[in-house]
Amino acid sequence: MSNLLEAFRQELLQTLGSNNVILIYHHGSRVRGEARSDSDYDTVLVLREIDGKVLQKLREVLSKYRLFQTYLLSQQDFEDLPPGQRLQFLEGQKLYGDLDLKLPSADQVLEEIRRSRLESLHYLRHYLTLPHDKERRARLVHFQLKDAYFYLRRIAYCITGDLVSIRKELISRLLELPVNHSLARELLQTLEYYEERKSEIAEDPDGYLLKLEKFFRTACVQTISFLR
Repeated sequence: MSNLLEAFRQELLQTLGSNNVILIYHHGSRVRGEARSDSDYDTVLVLREIDGKVLQKLREVLSKYRLFQTYLLSQQDFEDLPPGQRLQFLEGQKLYGDLDLKLPSADQVLEEIRRSRLESLHYLRHYLTLPHDKERRARLVHFQLKDAYFYLRRIAYCITGDLVSIRKELISRLLELPVNHSLARELLQTLEYYEERKSEIAEDPDGYLLKLEKFFRTACVQTISFLR
């Protein structure tokens, strides 16, 4: 565990109380070894109880750790979380505590594929049909590229049973998946080399949003039909 993660862990425990903290979990690009210098530290924080005072205390902690993004859940929230949504947490590093993080079934992940597909299409079509400034549209491109990556990981898990975390490995295995291979490869490579393509995306975000909309509209339907 890095010194920064240890300091973050200790501050959460001291500020929120070890009796209230059930789990602190670190996941995402920094765990996978794919982070950029400005990448977030993605964490999951599960507490026994959450109220207004807890939220204020957590805001004070996070104000000191600007690169940390925390997915906050109560114990009940975690138990209510659809199992398919837990897949992204299973590549991580436990910083404190313990919870049942067993792998979901393929059927449970398929339900998450259906849900996330509709959510992505909603955001993409909203930004493509209503006026938004270029900066906001470019930000959505980055978020939806990540969603396409998570989507492809879920497909790989449903078909192969493997949790493929590394983007380059996922690109190499695209031919195993029932998707538009050229479009999926282009989106993954855009995410892989995002820093080099950032100015291009900022100049023409709609071009990328349209490709993403096509991906979720067509490739996802093809996948769901295959997995039924």
